[in-house]
Amino acid sequence: MCGIVAILQADGGPVDRALLTAMTRRLVHRGPDDEGIHVDGPVGLGFRRLAILDLSPTGAQPMTTAGHPSVLVFNGEIFNYLELRAELSALGHTFRSSGDAEVLLRSYIEWGSDCVRRFNGEWAFVIHDPQRRILFGSRDRFGIKPLFRLATRSGTAWSSEIKALLAWPDYQPAIDWSAAAPYLLEGTLDQGAQTFFAGIERVPAATAFEVPTDGGAERRWHYWSIPDEPAADVPSDPAALFAETFEDAVRVRLRSDVPVAVCL
Repeated sequence: MCGIVAILQADGGPVDRALLTAMTRRLVHRGPDDEGIHVDGPVGLGFRRLAILDLSPTGAQPMTTAGHPSVLVFNGEIFNYLELRAELSALGHTFRSSGDAEVLLRSYIEWGSDCVRRFNGEWAFVIHDPQRRILFGSRDRFGIKPLFRLATRSGTAWSSEIKALLAWPDYQPAIDWSAAAPYLLEGTLDQGAQTFFAGIERVPAATAFEVPTDGGAERRWHYWSIPDEPAADVPSDPAALFAETFEDAVRVRLRSDVPVAVCL
């Protein structure tokens, strides 16, 4: 569990570093190991790190990589990062770190927004690509990792938790009763993109988005959905296929540079 913050100023002016730092530090409980801040004109990225893979400084974020100006903040884990790293290395990419964050960033450099279709994992991330003048972000297929969005006249901000967005200068917190009332009356929690705070939304699961940093509307799309129809090819031994798939899922989730434990 890490914490990310991303800011885009609407007027094109420089990000207030003190504001970005204050928002990021509201997530200190998500990442006690390190803090990083990146400011580039109207774009700001903040990160609180909980080190799981590549405990060295080369795994720090906001993450950059040689030969490309893009910058990444990323919460989560790309379980198939070793396989992707091998594929990217065969295509000529070189790595200075041993973790999954640089693999994610170089996947974007190689495959663009289609990179998310290749990931097996759980993630919420934002990439600043100054060459294309965009922010590109995504959330994993089932929304395991959180990402919230707030847009006001002064700009747009994203964060792993709402509490960081509450520091946004021209946002006045107000209850969204259309989301809060069903919870209070019936215990209903799933309100889709709605949150209990008016104006703050969840970025939907299985979603990617691009936002021009020099003005323009956000483009958002779903990159994955559960198929409506069952697979045409029925396996001869479904139980064996399930066992193999389940064992593989557990195996890749145990990749870690720190001790692993299970809590029931």
